Amino acid sequence: SVVPNSSGWTAKFNYSIDVNDPEGDNVTCVLFTSTDNQATFANKGNSTVPGGRGRCSIIVNNFQPSEIGTDNYFKFQIHDAESQNTFNTSALYGPNLTIANATISITLGNQSQVNRSSGTSLLVIFINDTDNSSVAQNINVTFWVTTNTIAFTNGVTNQTNLSGHANYHFNPTCSYSAAQQIWMAGITDANYN
Repeated sequence: SVVPNSSGWTAKFNYSIDVNDPEGDNVTCVLFTSTDNQATFANKGNSTVPGGRGRCSIIVNNFQPSEIGTDNYFKFQIHDAESQNTFNTSALYGPNLTIANATISITLGNQSQVNRSSGTSLLVIFINDTDNSSVAQNINVTFWVTTNTIAFTNGVTNQTNLSGHANYHFNPTCSYSAAQQIWMAGITDANYN
């Protein structure tokens, strides 16, 4: 089985299978996954059950955005001390890899002040990948600022850094009216919601 059976591609997926070796030999389970409708399978790790009775469990969290889709399968290769006992399970469907989910929060720049003739205002947001409870690195974030308190600019796109922050040094020109402007930021990366 695989848990969860559907989640964002950045999630941690727990693949498991129960084993019972009648001779009590240590049993090793090797996980193979396919993200191309079983055209190819990749080794994703292994787990050993001492004494041959119990559950093999392998955590996988290194899928890529190119693997998003519903054409995913997995199977195990089971072996113990005797090579003639090696066998592969049937391929099973799962998981459904979807676009990753994330939250966005303002870190710096709300209610900041800047002069059109000189200076910049640093606008900073933080992105959290909620599928694997980590910072979201290298994802596209777009910042928009109003020019006349109503109409937004086309936006400036930057990427999050290693700490999950995206920065924009807002440098207003004379095309911005001298008034309190509104800014917002959003995830504009095809691999994230």
